[in-house]
Amino acid sequence: MKLRLILLVIPMLLIAFAWGVLTQRLNIFPYHQISFLYSLFLPSSPVRESFLSPQWKARKESFDNFHPQADVVMIGDSLTDWAEWQDMFPAVKIANRAISGDTTEGVLERMPGIYAVNAQKAFIMLGNNDFTVINEEPDVVFGKYSRIIDLLRAHGVRVYVVSTLFCNIKKLESCGAVNVKVNLLNARLAKIPGVVFIDLNNQLSDSRGLKDKFTEDGIHLTAEAYQVWKDTIQPFVIGRR
Repeated sequence: MKLRLILLVIPMLLIAFAWGVLTQRLNIFPYHQISFLYSLFLPSSPVRESFLSPQWKARKESFDNFHPQADVVMIGDSLTDWAEWQDMFPAVKIANRAISGDTTEGVLERMPGIYAVNAQKAFIMLGNNDFTVINEEPDVVFGKYSRIIDLLRAHGVRVYVVSTLFCNIKKLESCGAVNVKVNLLNARLAKIPGVVFIDLNNQLSDSRGLKDKFTEDGIHLTAEAYQVWKDTIQPFVIGRR
């Protein structure tokens, strides 16, 4: 009797283990369900204090207290923060909830200020500061990115992930290693079920990373680059896709 029970239990444990490995590597059921429950019951790790600048804290406090209703919310770091989204899409109510210097962990700390605008769609671009400033690994950044996505979807928000941009190798010495991480992150973000992945690197980058004409310092964008960004996401911002 005991032998039969052992022979029954062992295959079940092996199947459960194999499914657990596939769940994490391929982001299949129940990866996102587990991630969502994790976000509900386990708080995010403290954001590194060196990253919480007075500007970050002031912007977070502003978002927590002032939140006009919007159709679209933009989430990200300086690349998103410095864009005049409402000017680009005057017919759409857009809330820019990006903060210069922010990371995936920083965004997790300020989700209530993002929910508060009650947007139907969210466009996210994150990861550059995770790699360039705090030197995170792609797996760690992807885990936090996934939690942001899960939390937004749990609030009924349609999520559009805009590819994390490459930097320019010629203008930034550390860019080569960063672009390797960016590529690994984007490959995993593109496979998240139920999320629209928009590959902006196809338009803005070449074999050397971000094209020279689209950046002055190797990371931040010119007006011409923002025009490309605007044109690329326009069908998703104004359409039903």
